[in-house]
Amino acid sequence: MRSLLRFNMVMQKPMGELATRADNGRRHREMLDMCRFADANGFSGVTLEEHHGAFNGWSSSPLVIAGMIFGASTNLQITISALLVPLHDPLRLAEDIAVLDLASGGRLMIVAGLGYRPEEYAALGKDWAGRGALMDEAITAMRNAWTGEPFEYQGRTVQVTPAPQSNPHPMLMLGGTSKIAARRAARFGLPFFAADRVPGLREYYGEQCAAHGTGGFFIAPSAETAMIHVAEDPDAAWAELG
Repeated sequence: MRSLLRFNMVMQKPMGELATRADNGRRHREMLDMCRFADANGFSGVTLEEHHGAFNGWSSSPLVIAGMIFGASTNLQITISALLVPLHDPLRLAEDIAVLDLASGGRLMIVAGLGYRPEEYAALGKDWAGRGALMDEAITAMRNAWTGEPFEYQGRTVQVTPAPQSNPHPMLMLGGTSKIAARRAARFGLPFFAADRVPGLREYYGEQCAAHGTGGFFIAPSAETAMIHVAEDPDAAWAELG
């Protein structure tokens, strides 16, 4: 059994009102305290996600948060599920991920996703209609970048250093719930992370891997996942939060 923490850092209190700036600062520091506790008590890792422009501050900086958690822990793995790759400059993204991989000793895993909120693309000046092409370009550029060698990108020769510790690169999966996403993962020869349990998607991914002559693995959420609340005094926590 793996025990995981998931953080989205929303700025809302239990009754729905937005937290103050001071509350949000305390929230981030307490998140790190929770990670220190988890690291010392056998938790496997932390999962994060990415969003932008939400009224409640929902998951805006997962790579920054990942770096803070790595600095506060020695064993926790971090999975960003999902990192909205088309919203980023792929060269800068490759740099940031490589540095996190080096600093953490290879504890970072990325699920690359397209996202589902057009307003995020609009806010960051990205083409929602062209998000698939942006993803293809970014995945290709990032994998080339992680070699540490010069390569051609958008008509110029570029090089990203340092190369990551993980070889050939940090764990990179493609995520989604559609056949298009599964087909893209198979075409790139990358593992596929299904965000939901979609009937037939595992089989389709396998067929596409065979068609493209690639290999990978398929992950989907377990139907038996349980949510737990960790507290030093369960009775007091139930009285306050239950």
